[in-house]
Amino acid sequence: MVTDFRLEYVFRVTSLKRPDGIGDDEWTAIKEAEDRLLRSKAASDAPLVVGSAKELCEAIAKVVIAERGEVPRGGADMSELITTAHKLLEFQPGEGLANDAETRKIAQGLKSVVLGLGEMRNRHGTGHGRAVPTGITDEHAELAFDAALLWGGWALRRLEPYIAGDVTALVRDLDGEVFHRGDLARRLEFANLPRLPVEDQMRLGIAVARRASAGTFVVKEDGMEAVQSEDETRWPPGYLEGLVTGLFFDANGYLDLKAWKVAEAARLIAGLRDPLPILQRLVERAVGTASSYGLASDEESRQAVVQEFDKTVRMLPEGVPQHLWSEIAGSLRSSAPDAGDSERR
Repeated sequence: MVTDFRLEYVFRVTSLKRPDGIGDDEWTAIKEAEDRLLRSKAASDAPLVVGSAKELCEAIAKVVIAERGEVPRGGADMSELITTAHKLLEFQPGEGLANDAETRKIAQGLKSVVLGLGEMRNRHGTGHGRAVPTGITDEHAELAFDAALLWGGWALRRLEPYIAGDVTALVRDLDGEVFHRGDLARRLEFANLPRLPVEDQMRLGIAVARRASAGTFVVKEDGMEAVQSEDETRWPPGYLEGLVTGLFFDANGYLDLKAWKVAEAARLIAGLRDPLPILQRLVERAVGTASSYGLASDEESRQAVVQEFDKTVRMLPEGVPQHLWSEIAGSLRSSAPDAGDSERR
């Protein structure tokens, strides 16, 4: 009979760490699988250790896939689940996480070992009635136990920043949650901007710009002022276009400009290797909605904005970029309430 002391010792030295942000139901599912593995190890039930090790890895893989907003394919086997989850996590940045080639090679080795659990379970583990003993040894159980906890620990360590960097969650939080200095910088790093689809880069940029426009200075500092647009390996053009779009337009698509927004947008665009695509899309939208700008701005503010366009045009490359920037200012001038009367006089 296994003593309580032995069981307590096994739990203490091997227990997996709960990632911040994981849901209660998801963590309960993982803990149930882990506890089953630990009890089978403490009881020296080798076939159950192998079967429980496989189940723990599958539980962690399914949680990882669910955190991505996806649903595992019905009937997906262990190999497919582990491969999908591992791919989602292997390049995940985060404080204390390593992404060098040597570390990824070791992690890939862990994945290969865990994939072997499926075959080991079929031959030696629980889950199948058998006509004859399987011939399982203590080494089978030890390897299965160690492999599950090693890969599971690796996956859960990387899941925490993965959750923190989730695009949908971050966009939602930018709409109202409290941010302290450094919070957004950390979560943008976890989101791994350069590896995101362009549409997600833009979603984040727009959300950051609108939160900054609402007066949240720490978001403005971490998510906008910290941006060096010439460094596209860290700040991709999709994110910058989102920032500029969020600076120019409100949630209803109308121009919502202030002088500081014009200056910041000019700085961001000026550092791009090729600013034309962003400028062309920006001008098309801005000119089309310039006539509605007066609804949300007094004449003094309008003049300050136009003057800022005139002042910042020199920041942009000569030629077409400067012409497009001036075109926005021109549309704002011509849409002023008394512009037509002034022209006639």
